[in-house]
Amino acid sequence: MHVLIVDPDPDDVELFCEAVLQINPKIGCVFSQNGKVAFDLLQTTTEKPKIIFTDIDMPEMDGVELIECLKKHQSFKNIPIIVYTASEFAIKLNKMVPSREKSLELGASHFISKPATFGEIVDVLKLTFQAYGMEK
Repeated sequence: MHVLIVDPDPDDVELFCEAVLQINPKIGCVFSQNGKVAFDLLQTTTEKPKIIFTDIDMPEMDGVELIECLKKHQSFKNIPIIVYTASEFAIKLNKMVPSREKSLELGASHFISKPATFGEIVDVLKLTFQAYGMEK
């Protein structure tokens, strides 16, 4: 069992991995630097992640585009997505749209604004893990 972390910042990846391991050390972490690489990885792997964490501001395919792709795809549409980002706005059809509203509208389960404390991240993860039967 594993989670997928999609974020170009290695410090954020490490933070999420530490939070996941604190809650359930049996859950592994896989990471990707951007949405395109993550989506390609998901299409080629047999074991799907239990949860996906994504940033919004990424090269090639941003977090909003990733959420759209995942929610349209039969194999991935039910995977919970948690957005963790400092980006208040995303660019959609050449317009600035609020990241929080757009992410939740597209189907993200939670939205966490950076910076967040380690405790805040753990709390959201605990709630998500409990909702999807992934607690210890």
